[in-house]
Amino acid sequence: MSILKILIIGLSALVVSASAGITLFWEQLPIRLVWPYVAQPALPITGKVQKITFIGTEAGEQTFFIYLPPGYESGEQRYRTLYHLHGAGVRESWAGYDCNKVGEGVEKAVAAGIIEPMIVVCPIDPDGNRMWSDSFDGQYLASTALTKDLIPYVDANYRTIAERNGRALQGFSMGGFGAATNGFRNPELFSAIIIWDGALHDWNTLSTNRETIANKMFGTEEYFNEWSPYKWATRAADVDIDLFMVVGTMGATRDFASRYRPHLESTGRDFIYHDSACPHSIFCMTDELGDQSFAFLVNSFDKR
Repeated sequence: MSILKILIIGLSALVVSASAGITLFWEQLPIRLVWPYVAQPALPITGKVQKITFIGTEAGEQTFFIYLPPGYESGEQRYRTLYHLHGAGVRESWAGYDCNKVGEGVEKAVAAGIIEPMIVVCPIDPDGNRMWSDSFDGQYLASTALTKDLIPYVDANYRTIAERNGRALQGFSMGGFGAATNGFRNPELFSAIIIWDGALHDWNTLSTNRETIANKMFGTEEYFNEWSPYKWATRAADVDIDLFMVVGTMGATRDFASRYRPHLESTGRDFIYHDSACPHSIFCMTDELGDQSFAFLVNSFDKR
């Protein structure tokens, strides 16, 4: 057999082996499950998503996206507002896509007669790992930016219903941690919380699995406990704030929920809980349970 034939056969075997390895690797990746949702094209909406930058008095320059419903620019109506906190690793362009997706869900719910038009505000964590909290050294002020700067700015510059009955807070993954912490920590600002597959860490899981974030944002367990969703759920046990919680099929978030759900129950809080058939994807979950979440918001707003 010639050397050329041997090389060709060897290269062919290498290609086949590499292809099989890549296929096996892909099959084992969690991204394989969420890729059909990540790869969606841009979603058409009737309203508008705008990017806004402003200078906050407490946390400096901030950028956020805002969804305004159809007819906002020509009308005088005031709207309730849903604040949406994105997950870890999300950058500016993807935060805008998230906001577009939530806006699409609002429009579908409006068309179905479930909810009235509302505004959606989508703040941006520029690092993608601030846990929607304030860091121990004061360098990162994600919670302050939301509660002290962004909400007053939105209420001052848009036709919102500027009271807790006019606001709800939701978050996905890391944003679920932020929604639980900031919602229960600031019940005077929000009437309802929605947690989509939340990364509901305690100190042990965060410092073990996300050591860089734990060191950057919290430093010590004592300081972390000032932002713990467990602590603030307990503190808010007697506060009238409604909760809607969704957990998908990813092992990590199911593990978080296996501890956080009984903790909520131990506080005596009534809440709505859904097991979802979705992987760790906000797009899949809002497609599956978006109507139920908007019906929950209507009930929460209307009872007050």
